[in-house]
Amino acid sequence: RIRPHVKIHKSPEIAKRQVALGAVGVTCATIAECELMIAHGIRGVLLTRQPAGKNNISRAVDLAGKDPTFRVVADDPLTAQTLQQAAEAAKTKVNVVADVFAGLTRHGIAAGQPALELAQKIDRASNLRLAGLMGYSGIASHTKGWEERRKKSQDDLSGLLQSVDLCRKSGLNVEIVTGGSTGTYNIDCDVKGMTELQAGS
Repeated sequence: RIRPHVKIHKSPEIAKRQVALGAVGVTCATIAECELMIAHGIRGVLLTRQPAGKNNISRAVDLAGKDPTFRVVADDPLTAQTLQQAAEAAKTKVNVVADVFAGLTRHGIAAGQPALELAQKIDRASNLRLAGLMGYSGIASHTKGWEERRKKSQDDLSGLLQSVDLCRKSGLNVEIVTGGSTGTYNIDCDVKGMTELQAGS
């Protein structure tokens, strides 16, 4: 499945066309993009940068109250805790995807046990729902040479897939395993265990 990124077109009209052609939703980099898409009726929106700070947290919780298909990522237990507190206060549920490190150092909790513990924390929270795991290997897209790019993407995603396996063995329901990028779409579509790709950036 594909949940294309809107960061280039930022257009609800184009997003509607993508969904009409079979996309399961869209991926957004900012809370403002999410608000724009949801306001125009797009469902299945995923915010791939964890909401940090009271403003972004409250806006994410507000969107979750308006649209039960909206999902946010978290790569830090403190963010999960803050989301839980805000969602409890708003009497709503927030779908959360645990963001696992996949080679891009700006985000993602360490794969393996740390990722499992974050997913368990999300799952235990009364106002959060574990929606799956994400791993974004942004550097792989810019790796030159087909074989080198394929190896880089597969290596970067291996920790994500290991974390998914740990989560499932512990009894957690991992609904989606999302990631990939435009530069590796024709590599990542063959990675066993990925359920959707975020090509479109």
